[in-house]
Amino acid sequence: MIGRFCAIACGLALTWICAAVGLSILTTHSCAGGKVHNVHGRARNTVRGIDQALTMYLMDRKRCPATRDDLVADGYADARDFVDPWGTSVAFWCSEDLQTVRSAGPDQIFDTIDDVTNAR
Repeated sequence: MIGRFCAIACGLALTWICAAVGLSILTTHSCAGGKVHNVHGRARNTVRGIDQALTMYLMDRKRCPATRDDLVADGYADARDFVDPWGTSVAFWCSEDLQTVRSAGPDQIFDTIDDVTNAR
């Protein structure tokens, strides 16, 4: 029963990761011969990726990671995943009931109106 649950959870996680990659590809388009990137879309994908890594970590470990190094060392994320398109480190925190991932946005200041978060 537990093995079946883990297989389903891993399948769902892979589906979401594939969807994030697909969205990333769709948010890039050509304009007058050059590429124009939807920076906010890339930031949303960065936040979603870390949110998914946290979800998988919580499911596997039954606890929140102490630092981003835990997610990187255990293969849930890459260190480059924690930098938003504006070059600022993405912050996260979690509990058993809530997880929050936040990019500071283009102004590179946290807790301002342009932040990109996983809040729904």
